[in-house]
Amino acid sequence: MPAPGNRPAAPAARPFPLVLRRPSGVSRMETRNAASPPATIATPSQRHIPAMRTKDFLIVAYAILCSILAMNGPQPLLEVLRVHFGVTATAISLITAVTLLPLGFAPLVYGLVLEKIGSRTLLRWASLALAATALGIACTNSFATVLVLRGVQGFAIPAIFTALMTHVSRASEPARLPRSMAMYIATTIFSGFFGRFLSGAVATMAGWRAAFVLCSAMCLACAWLVGRLDTHTAEAELPNLGEVPRILRTPGFLRCYLVTFCAFFAFSGLLNYLPFRLAELWASTGLPGAGAELRTALMYSGFLMGIAASLSSGRVVRLLGSERNAVMGGLLVYLAAALLFNVADTMVVFGVMFVFCAGMFTVHSVLPGYLNRMAGQHSRGVVNGLYLSFYYAGGTLGSYLPGLAYTCSGWAAFTAVLASVLALALALAAGIPAPKPGE
Repeated sequence: MPAPGNRPAAPAARPFPLVLRRPSGVSRMETRNAASPPATIATPSQRHIPAMRTKDFLIVAYAILCSILAMNGPQPLLEVLRVHFGVTATAISLITAVTLLPLGFAPLVYGLVLEKIGSRTLLRWASLALAATALGIACTNSFATVLVLRGVQGFAIPAIFTALMTHVSRASEPARLPRSMAMYIATTIFSGFFGRFLSGAVATMAGWRAAFVLCSAMCLACAWLVGRLDTHTAEAELPNLGEVPRILRTPGFLRCYLVTFCAFFAFSGLLNYLPFRLAELWASTGLPGAGAELRTALMYSGFLMGIAASLSSGRVVRLLGSERNAVMGGLLVYLAAALLFNVADTMVVFGVMFVFCAGMFTVHSVLPGYLNRMAGQHSRGVVNGLYLSFYYAGGTLGSYLPGLAYTCSGWAAFTAVLASVLALALALAAGIPAPKPGE
């Protein structure tokens, strides 16, 4: 990346569409005429911003773990929750769907809130909301109440993600920002596994309610810890949503967004319905139900493959010659793994999960970088915001709709739905244009 100065530095792809203001004294026209394309993060008034301190990074990592535990922790418990509340697999999957729904649009609102109250305040209140709702879930016997509280969590979680991304952006000097973002993404992937593992382990030892009580206690501690983050003075602003139609008309962009929609549709669907499939397989082998929550949680170990896939995505692009080839290669691996989940053996399922996650995270690591490189004069805040909107829309629908096929026709029909969606993604990816020389 360019050294800090009056000219904005092009950032690495980020999970949330936050925009930091231009350096003081630099007009919008001057920014657009700069040699670098418009950036979503700029250096405030030539002031040197130090690298993020270790203390801050550990607090950020802990806050990520708490928010992902709240979001995905119930997944290994879905079969236990289904039995407890006496509902169908499709109905219990709404526990995930209602939480994912706000993640595509809420960050835009929180960008405005951050401008008024600051990231530490937003983090504190959102963490307290997660603590209160997790405790409420632990205490209720009403499935409808659980869904309402999970919906509230769906608005609190993106508040935490948005505020954390703002803090990381403000706390890192431009030259260190890609490394900070890589560490952030690796932390989110690790937390995706560890949050599920922790939830499953606690539920196995002390029951599913204990898992939510633990989540509540951890989020309460998070609300206290985030007050110890260093403060930074850069301001946040909302991206210009008027650019949305123009971006969608840009060659290749809509295709990329639809690919990520399909990719997370399949990913969310498999992860959400895997506990029910595992329960079937273990029942057929006579394995006792005791410890099922922990065994299910360990099946998500393939998430760890996502760290390697994300960090090696640049090498994959160079090896295959282009981002389009890398995305198509990732989708082929992804599609093959989805079909292999039909093998009725839990050890095969465990191994295939690593391949499945490798394919998914290769696609998810390459596409944002491609879109940001091709953004040109478009606002990267809007480009990344649209990416997230399609991503989480796919996840929301994927966490519910494939379950209809599973309930009506069984696991083979379920995997056929996922494979069909991934085949569509592969066809869309084949039409992604290659960058022009110099882009």
